Amino acid sequence: MNYLLISSVAFLCSNALHSSNSNYDVNEDSLNTPHYDNESSCVEKTQTLKHVEEDLHEYVDLDLSVKWATMNIGASYPEEYGSLFAWGETKAYFEEDMSNTHLYSVKGRYLKRYFDWSTYKWCSGYDENTLTKYNTQSENGIVDNKTTLDLEDDAAYVNWGENWRMPTEDEMNELATNCIWAWTTIDGKNGYKVTSKIDASKYIFLPAAGHRFDGIHYEKGSRGNYWSSSLCIYPEDGCHLYFSSSYVSSGRSCNGRCNGCSVRPVRRQ
Repeated sequence: MNYLLISSVAFLCSNALHSSNSNYDVNEDSLNTPHYDNESSCVEKTQTLKHVEEDLHEYVDLDLSVKWATMNIGASYPEEYGSLFAWGETKAYFEEDMSNTHLYSVKGRYLKRYFDWSTYKWCSGYDENTLTKYNTQSENGIVDNKTTLDLEDDAAYVNWGENWRMPTEDEMNELATNCIWAWTTIDGKNGYKVTSKIDASKYIFLPAAGHRFDGIHYEKGSRGNYWSSSLCIYPEDGCHLYFSSSYVSSGRSCNGRCNGCSVRPVRRQ
């Protein structure tokens, strides 16, 4: 197990850098074009809880400003990758998503298997210069100067209920700089055990779920990409926490909003 103390250094990631539940993996060659289907299914799984709340989700107090969930959205246990979301979208990979199908001739249901600007909810065209929400620069589309996701666009709030939300960039940075990070493998999944500096019995596990761009799942098992609710200084990007076995960025690194990344919720105060 490799231990890593994180400094507050930010890493800038390109738009091409950017999980899904591994149960849904399909032939990547078939994902190069949007996929449409008339049926969708979901699998319900049970989970064992320590803190039992009415919403049936578990959390840990890491002695930080917020309490962190023990697993990703879409996961049934802490080591599971869970689902991947574009920033500001609440439908994950392989879920029905009709939010931006005006660019296609849709028959039946559209299952989101493709992550790019043409399938991004807050975009009216095929690139980052046609943004329709969360934009601070006129060259990128409609300006509204929103820099934090509304709750209706927060994947944690929408999927887990009113007790949860996505972390801000400051809360991501706090997690990165005020905990002890140790790269490890649990049940065959690589990732970081993130432990309180005050109480070593309190920790969460962040699996390296990779990211999705276009129709391909990149870096699964080697890197993690976790969204915050904060817009980056570049409006085509969202702030996220990015890690590999050898380093962890602060929560202020940037990633293209249309890419599919993990979401780890925090409790609403």
